Amino acid sequence: MIINSNIKITLEERSNKLEQPHIEIGLLIGQESEISEQQTYVLGLFPTPLNISNTDNNKPINIDSISSIDKEWILEYCHQVNIMLYGGIDIVGIYMIIPDSDSLNEKNNESFIMKLLKSIHTTINSKSLQFISYSKKTGLINGKTTNSTQLYRLKSTEIKVINNLENEFLSLHCILPIDIKLKSKNGMISFENVKKDIVEIFENQLFKESVILFENELVNGNEIISQQFKSKPKLNIDLLINQLDSISASSLEFNFNNNNNNTHCIAYIHQLEQIKTAFKFIKKDIIKSVESRFDLLFNEISNNNNNNNNNNNNNNNNNNNNNNNNNNNNNNSDNQDNIKLSKESPILELPRRVNIQWLSNNISICDYLSSNGTIDDCYKIINDLLQITSPKINSIESSKNNNNNNNNNNNNNNNNNYKNNNKLSNKKENNEIKENKDTQSNLTKSSTSQLQRTKQTNNSYLIIIISGIVLMVAFYFKFFV
Repeated sequence: MIINSNIKITLEERSNKLEQPHIEIGLLIGQESEISEQQTYVLGLFPTPLNISNTDNNKPINIDSISSIDKEWILEYCHQVNIMLYGGIDIVGIYMIIPDSDSLNEKNNESFIMKLLKSIHTTINSKSLQFISYSKKTGLINGKTTNSTQLYRLKSTEIKVINNLENEFLSLHCILPIDIKLKSKNGMISFENVKKDIVEIFENQLFKESVILFENELVNGNEIISQQFKSKPKLNIDLLINQLDSISASSLEFNFNNNNNNTHCIAYIHQLEQIKTAFKFIKKDIIKSVESRFDLLFNEISNNNNNNNNNNNNNNNNNNNNNNNNNNNNNNSDNQDNIKLSKESPILELPRRVNIQWLSNNISICDYLSSNGTIDDCYKIINDLLQITSPKINSIESSKNNNNNNNNNNNNNNNNNYKNNNKLSNKKENNEIKENKDTQSNLTKSSTSQLQRTKQTNNSYLIIIISGIVLMVAFYFKFFV
């Protein structure tokens, strides 16, 4: 196990703040080596927030023994943190700050840790897991490892500390212009079906029909990153989609010919890994990013639908507040894993990814900004969930609305985040028809006016001619008859 030097410092600092006999547990963040099965890089750690008491005025529940650790709370924290990690960066294990390392040797405690690691291993689907313990009594770090082959029994492992381990990692960047349209025969769609379709579309269709370029070059996947790209901390990856404008599945349709909705994908890889591993990590980030965005999107659409139903109920039942409250409670109990689509399935603007600095300027984490979210929400989540004070926002993906406004200043009619191309197309056609009718009307008015002027002119000539004839006749009778 290779750990970053900041881990030891952080454990010492947090141990000094931890009161006896309390225990702290958290997640180890890093990368498993693909080229060496026994190697794991541990870049940093995230302390698990304390659970809150439902009965004691929301007071934090301190952990006084290993057996009192809430396993479900840890697993949920794993899920939340995993969403915020870019490709190649994973949860690689857990750590504990304990009063005395001897407590780990107690049979019940060791059995509990094994069961916890097994549950986490199933959740994150890694090859192995690392376990680091820090003793307040001795100030020493102890490292162990486990996997399914060992039946999750802990085995001692050597710990190697490297200063600024993050400097040995390269960042991989890929931008995909994607519009996504939800589809459903009966109007209902589930998040589980969407996740399956995302994997189907990317793994079995898109990636198989694409060519991946590193810095505009086709490269050998077996080459070592540092040998192929020397002194390059950042690599740009292009996913060339061969003759594909769109890909469909049962619940989704992906369109790749729109440059307004760019999905920015990032992965990190150790410099001694192979290029084919970089392929794997960037593909993983693409899939995980889209899944995470849909997770947030489904919650948002579900909440909006509930709010609309609540408003309708409130408008229809202004004279009966009790009935309104009952209706609101029933609406809010709807399953957020399923949403109801409108008759015209929307082209979706996915939540925007927010890039947040983590380890100096080398490794970042991410959050997602929904249509009604703010940067302050991101700051609060990072502070509360990861206990990072004063986080620095590096970048935010541009919204589709902003791009459309820049491209067409006249297109400012819609504040809805889920725009429909058919509606926009119909509106454009209606505007063109209206303009043609106005043009035809103006032309008709102009022609009528011109005919009227011509008619008036002809009438004037006729009057002059008749007047001339009358004068000639009068002259004839006066002088010759």
